[in-house]
Amino acid sequence: MALGARVLATWSDGAVAKQAAAALAKIRAVLPASGQAGVDQDIFWAPQWVTRFAPNVDLLELKRAAQHRRVLRIDYETLNGTRSTRTVRPLSVTFFGPVWLLVAWCEAADDFRCFRLDRIGAMIATGATFRDEAGKRLADFKHMKGEQAQHAAASQ
Repeated sequence: MALGARVLATWSDGAVAKQAAAALAKIRAVLPASGQAGVDQDIFWAPQWVTRFAPNVDLLELKRAAQHRRVLRIDYETLNGTRSTRTVRPLSVTFFGPVWLLVAWCEAADDFRCFRLDRIGAMIATGATFRDEAGKRLADFKHMKGEQAQHAAASQ
């Protein structure tokens, strides 16, 4: 738990980082002295000086949009500089170090897409909500990725 809190404190935006630091302090406070010493040793550590790609959007706002099934419109720039505006169903905010990703159902692509949060220029709630639909849920995305990983491992 301490490692998870440290990763969030180091690699997320301001609001989430403060919450993670507060959670780590609470975890430490309820531990016996021997447990506190283990937390203080920093054996599980998340260094701050490594290359970071800080999110351009609020992680908590994205989390709430996914929880409440709010459709978003995002301005996005790919690594090759192509810009587009996408309407998405946010499903998960994922840390895939050193970047944060939004896993979403993209209406334009009619498929799942992962958007780097450091490449989202703007994010607007459309006012629309969405329902879970078979084939467009986070569980479907995870299942698809699991099958792709198994296929890749089997072909090596």
